[in-house]
Amino acid sequence: MIGRISDVIPAPEDPKSGRWQISINEFSTIQNPTNVWKGWRNPVKYTTLEEMGIDLATVVFHPVSEIQKDLGTPANANSQPGKVLDDGSPLPISIANAKLGLAAFYDVPPDAIEIVIRG
Repeated sequence: MIGRISDVIPAPEDPKSGRWQISINEFSTIQNPTNVWKGWRNPVKYTTLEEMGIDLATVVFHPVSEIQKDLGTPANANSQPGKVLDDGSPLPISIANAKLGLAAFYDVPPDAIEIVIRG
């Protein structure tokens, strides 16, 4: 995903921590992410589009509000319960989409949702 940054603010959960939250108002998906993302641990990479082989002239941006519309409301958030891939595994979901979906379901802002992965 490529996002157009709309704001950078101190992390809401602890503004004095020195951590920052990057907000975007537009996004675009990358057609072939294996040629771009090299599996870095941090979800933010500071580099140039040229270094990643991305031609900005070919990128189509969408408002973030489109993601929120696609997630639906609590009434239809589970409109496809139990949907799985052909091999029987659950559909993959990004943390960003999980936070948006949970925020819509519980009627809270997305920044009120915290997801921790331990492995």
